[in-house]
Amino acid sequence: MLQWKILKILKNKINHMGKKCDVCGRSSTKGASRSHSNIKTLKRQNINLQTKNIMGIKAKVCTRCLKTMKKNEE
Repeated sequence: MLQWKILKILKNKINHMGKKCDVCGRSSTKGASRSHSNIKTLKRQNINLQTKNIMGIKAKVCTRCLKTMKKNEE
């Protein structure tokens, strides 16, 4: 049941470029590094994306979604 829902989402939101999850739409966030003198340097924190074949469709999926899919399969 969950696989069909994911397949429906993937057909609408397939993203071949960029660092964005095809299932939930999560992307990178901004953060700030602070030095000893408190100078702020902006940095980008990317999400952990993995390529996965879901019912014949190659998709970029974040590890949070992979964990949820694995939990709901059992």
